[in-house]
Amino acid sequence: MRPPSSAVPPLSRSVTSGYTTAPRRDGPMRDSRCGSPLAYGSVRRRSRRWREGRLSDSGQNVEYLVTRVTRLVCERMARELAPLHLGPRQASAILLVAAAARDHAVVTPAAVADHLGMDRPTTSAMITRFVRGRWLTSERNPADGRSRMLALARRATENLQAIRGAADRVTAVAVEGFSGGETATLKELLARVAANLDEDLPATRCGRD
Repeated sequence: MRPPSSAVPPLSRSVTSGYTTAPRRDGPMRDSRCGSPLAYGSVRRRSRRWREGRLSDSGQNVEYLVTRVTRLVCERMARELAPLHLGPRQASAILLVAAAARDHAVVTPAAVADHLGMDRPTTSAMITRFVRGRWLTSERNPADGRSRMLALARRATENLQAIRGAADRVTAVAVEGFSGGETATLKELLARVAANLDEDLPATRCGRD
């Protein structure tokens, strides 16, 4: 199944957290985070070969597994979010702002860019479309006149539970059959991998939009 064509931006630090565009005024937003249809087909072909035992040991290295899981999670998130006309990155941005509001913290466009691994101009364009589409609001930060504060607007508030539900369903599928201890260990190991890879990483990211 090809990813929905109307998928939109970046989520919290769960499988979905993580998720580059924002809503057009009256239409859906696009999100190219998951890659091209060709990439999806390649992942599915390799998945079949994996199940059939025809994938060589060289395909079972850490880099391949992490890349494969990332793409599969992204594809499932895009499918879950399609009815909302959102994509993984857009959902991630909304969940990040929601988490900050819950903790009485401030989220700036720079924080969203860092959270999603996006460059600042792309993030700024996404947020501008979000504001126009009434997903987010943007106000001057009284603590720092050079930055803006982001908050949930009406559309994000109305759809927040649906977005969280999509993230929870994907997570449930990903860890199906895992014990509580295995899930906790997986989270700990993935956090360590992310910390190792993120250290001293330059601003330019692979897979950048």
